[in-house]
Amino acid sequence: MSVKLISKNEKFVYRHNGCEVYYRRIPNNEKTGIIRKNTNRNSVDYTEVGLDICRAGILGWTGIQDETGKQVSYDPELINQLPEELIIDLVTAMNASDGERYTPDEKKADDNKADEKK
Repeated sequence: MSVKLISKNEKFVYRHNGCEVYYRRIPNNEKTGIIRKNTNRNSVDYTEVGLDICRAGILGWTGIQDETGKQVSYDPELINQLPEELIIDLVTAMNASDGERYTPDEKKADDNKADEKK
């Protein structure tokens, strides 16, 4: 196993309860800036740190629904409405040395598998 450097062009996918969240890992200098921004008199607002990391790292999503069950398109303004459990999981994923890489061909392969079942 190897460790890959963080790249601005990378794209990972986090799957949770039927949704997919596409994200990139956050470089340490960017995370440091987020933490400093959310530190006041030596007290860190960890909720805001998590939200800001997600705002910086989430690239898009599918399968996220509003309270009526309607699919909602990705909008960075909606990140603060994601459940805290998902925010924590995403921050953990963004801090991992590697994750499940996403490629557009993966989506096509999933669609082909669904067609084969019909």
